[in-house]
Amino acid sequence: MEIAEDFHELSRQCAQWFVQTLPAAIRHSDINPEEMFKTRKSLKISMEKLFKLMIKERYLIVPDDESEKWLLKYSSFDFGVIGFLLDIIYREADETSEKLLPFHMHDMPDKLPKVFLVLILQLSHEIFQSLVKLNCPDPLIFGELEKNKTFQKKLDEDYSKAIEFFSKKYCSGFK
Repeated sequence: MEIAEDFHELSRQCAQWFVQTLPAAIRHSDINPEEMFKTRKSLKISMEKLFKLMIKERYLIVPDDESEKWLLKYSSFDFGVIGFLLDIIYREADETSEKLLPFHMHDMPDKLPKVFLVLILQLSHEIFQSLVKLNCPDPLIFGELEKNKTFQKKLDEDYSKAIEFFSKKYCSGFK
């Protein structure tokens, strides 16, 4: 994979990494893929185990102890694969993010919350489209947020409104 030149490309690459890594993570875990999809609870438990395994594998190749610890502590299935990948992008942002953004990405939730929301909205949209193109199973994409009736209604009407709702909910965790 080439080095991403912007956040949109990075989003697509992260989605591709996830879809490519998922089958191997399932094979190397004690998770039965058929059982995993039986209930929302079993899906959440299975995906959180897989996220942890994928995080550990990710940082075996290029160690980043701080990112690994943060992701192991905070990653959840609350926002599905999109949220998981946004967490990775956020956590791995380094000083090069200042070339594309007005501040380091880590400072944006406090210094420019509206701009941060727009960035997350765009990244969420890019990740969503990439996951759909890559045939990621639908129940994985939005995670627990999919149970939210308002979100579900927006998703049924217009997925861009659902992505906006998703992004606002995701960003609210940074306050």
